[in-house]
Amino acid sequence: NIPTGNYELVEKNAPNGYFLNATPVTFKVAEGQTTEVKAYNEAKCSATLIKRDSYTNETLDGVTFALYTSTNTLIGTYVTTNGKIVVNDLHYGDYYFIETKTLDGYELDSTRYPFTLSGSATSYEVTALNHPYPQITFEKIDSDTSQHLTGAIFEIYKKGETSPIYTSTGADTFTL
Repeated sequence: NIPTGNYELVEKNAPNGYFLNATPVTFKVAEGQTTEVKAYNEAKCSATLIKRDSYTNETLDGVTFALYTSTNTLIGTYVTTNGKIVVNDLHYGDYYFIETKTLDGYELDSTRYPFTLSGSATSYEVTALNHPYPQITFEKIDSDTSQHLTGAIFEIYKKGETSPIYTSTGADTFTL
């Protein structure tokens, strides 16, 4: 039995899986009346990003992503482990992942992966693909014997440009 008067309900511990709602809920107890007081909590949300090689479908470890709100506020920077990033304890709202550092031999993926977390969607999962750079193997071969030849130096130019983008070392085979 609470005497008549004005009161505040203050949450001290949130239920598991929910954020603490520290905003006091004011209410009034009047003589002879039943007072109903409701306190609401926001569920903790999560986002999972899975990073895979676009050709082999294998997961990729060591790729760095940043997570931002839709207003470009950085939430954090994360690195894939076992091909995955899991971010917990996110509030409702709009977010996006973007790759900031990739692995050697892969193209940096500049795609934004946007998502919304809300009461009806408290978790999100996306798979992002990395495209490996194409590999080219060059071999210097004797036209009669088909044996590999060493000592030749090659330069590779982008069509229409005058500076080489690669110069070989004289090995019989090289891969880019």
